[in-house]
Amino acid sequence: MTIAEKTTSARNDYVGNGTRTEFPFTFEVLNEANSSTGKNYTLKVLVDDVEKTEDTDYTIGYDSATRLGSITFTTAPASSAVITLLSDISLTQSTDYINIGTGPFPADSHEGTVDKLTLIARELDEKIDRSILLPESSTLSNVTIPVSAANAGKFITVNGDGDDLTASEISETGSAVSTYMKTLLDDETAAEARATLEAQEDVITTRGDIIRGSSTGVAERLALGSSNQILVSNGTDIAYSNNQATTTSLGRLYISNPITISNNVDDADHDIDFAAGNFDFDDGSGQATLNSLTKQIDGAWAEGDNAGGLDTGSVAIDTWYHCYTIYNPTTGVSDALFTATYGSPAMPSGYTKKKWRMAVLTDGSANIVPFKQDGKTINYTTSRQQYSATSGIPTTATDQTVETPLGIRVKANFDATVNKASIVTLNFKDKVTGQAYTGCQSSSGFDTNRVPVYTDTSSTVQHYSNTSTASNYAFGIISWEIPDELF
Repeated sequence: MTIAEKTTSARNDYVGNGTRTEFPFTFEVLNEANSSTGKNYTLKVLVDDVEKTEDTDYTIGYDSATRLGSITFTTAPASSAVITLLSDISLTQSTDYINIGTGPFPADSHEGTVDKLTLIARELDEKIDRSILLPESSTLSNVTIPVSAANAGKFITVNGDGDDLTASEISETGSAVSTYMKTLLDDETAAEARATLEAQEDVITTRGDIIRGSSTGVAERLALGSSNQILVSNGTDIAYSNNQATTTSLGRLYISNPITISNNVDDADHDIDFAAGNFDFDDGSGQATLNSLTKQIDGAWAEGDNAGGLDTGSVAIDTWYHCYTIYNPTTGVSDALFTATYGSPAMPSGYTKKKWRMAVLTDGSANIVPFKQDGKTINYTTSRQQYSATSGIPTTATDQTVETPLGIRVKANFDATVNKASIVTLNFKDKVTGQAYTGCQSSSGFDTNRVPVYTDTSSTVQHYSNTSTASNYAFGIISWEIPDELF
C-alpha cells in the first residue's frame, strides 16, 4: 500500500484518568512478529516511561488494511499517568527476490519492503525530533558528547573555541563565576569553605543562644539566660541579668511602691506599722526596700521588728515626730525610726541613708493621735479644733499654729464655721505667699465650709473676719497632705 505524506508523528501521547483502558494509535504499525522482543506488532507502549509487555499488560486491536488500531490495558492506568505509544520497527530486511529472471516481479512483497523502510524513516524522524541538533547554518562536524566514567558529575559546556563540547568542573566554567568564587566552589567540606571565606564555625548550640563578640573580637556563644532575665551591658560585655525592676527587685530603678504608715491595732497609742515597699534615698544616691515592720515610739531605737524606734530621748506630749525609713549600705538592712527633728534624725551606727515618710502627733498623754493614711492624705479620725471664739475675733490677718508637721509646708484641710444673723466671713491667708482664702460666710445664720490652706514650716496659717463679733467663729483640721516632693 502507499504511505501518505507524514501528517502525524510516529507516536501518540495520552494521560490516564484511572478508568480508561483503550487508547488508539494513529500511525501505521506493522503486523511483524519479533522473537527477540516477544512482540507481535511494531509498537512500543510505555506508562510513565516504563515499557509494558504485550499480551500481559495490554492487547492490540489491529486493522490490517489501514495498519491502524488501538491498545487495551489489562488495568486502567492511574489518573495523571503519562501513556506513550511509539513506532518500534526492527531494522531488518527479510524480502528475498528469488524470482528475478524466472517469473513475474514480486510487486506485493517489494511494496511491503518499501513500506517498511518508509515507516522506519518516519520512526527515525520522530526520534531525531527529540534529539539535540546543531543549527542548519553550523559548519561543525564530529561534535561529540563527552560522556564517560572519568567525566561523572561534571558539566557539559562549549569549549573555548566554540567548536566542540567538553566536560568541566563547575569551578572551571569561565566567566560564570569570579576567580574568588572558583576557590570556594571546589571546596568539598564545610570546614574547607569556612577556611576559604575566613569564616568562624557556627557557635550556636542550643535554641535561644545568641552570638556576642569576645574580648578579641571573635564570635562566641552566649547561652540563653534564665526565665525573666534581660540583656544588660556591664560596660565591657553583654550578659543576662536579673536586672528587671519590680516593687521588690531592683532593676535600674524599682517600680514605685511607696511605704505607708498606720496605727498599730494592738498598741495604737505607741506603735506604728510601716508597710512593705521601697524608697529613694533623699540624697539621690539610690533606693532600698523595706519589709513590713512595727516600731515603738516610746522606746529607744533598736534594729528590727517590734523594737524601739525613737532616735533620742523619751516620747514627749503634744509633739510632732517625723517617721523615717533608713538603710545600712554595709549590711544591706533597712529599718525605720522616729525623730522630733525634721531633716536631721540621729542616725543609728552604720545607717547612712534615709527617707522621710510621714509624721505623727502625740497628745497631752504622749499617745499617738489616731490617723489614717490614704496615699498622700493623712486623715484625722475626728476633726481637731484649732480655733474657736464668739468675741474678740481678729479682723486683720492673725497667726494661728495648727496641728500639721513642723519643718515642712503642707496643705491643711479645715472645717470652717460662722454663725450670725448679719454678714460674717471667716478668711484664711497663706503666710508664705500671701494667698487669701474665703473660708465661709454667714448672712442669716449658720454656715460651714471645707477650706484647703497651705501652712508655713512652723505649722502656722493666718485667719481673720470682717467683724470682731459672731455667735460662733471656729475652724478645725480634718486632714493634711504630704507634699509631692516628699511622697
